[in-house]
Amino acid sequence: MPEKGNCRSCGRPVLWVRSGVTGCLLPLDAEPDEEGNVVLADGLAYTLTGDLFEPQLEGPRYFNHMANCVANAKRKEKKP
Repeated sequence: MPEKGNCRSCGRPVLWVRSGVTGCLLPLDAEPDEEGNVVLADGLAYTLTGDLFEPQLEGPRYFNHMANCVANAKRKEKKP
C-alpha cells in the first residue's frame, strides 16, 4: 500500500509505492494525473512504457516524482 510522505529535497508531498517489477520503492507525485505514466494496480506501481505487448492496467495514474522534483532539476543544472 502507498505511504504518504514528503520529498527530502523539495518538501513536496509524495506517495512511496513499491514497484511491481523491481520491488524498489518509488516516489510518486501525491496527486493523480490522467497524463501520468505510472499506474497503481493492486497497491503496486507499474511504469507504462508504450510497449505494444504491455498488459493493459487499470488504476489511477501518477508521475514519478523524480521527473518533476524542482530540487532534482537544480542538481542536474549544476553538473558540468
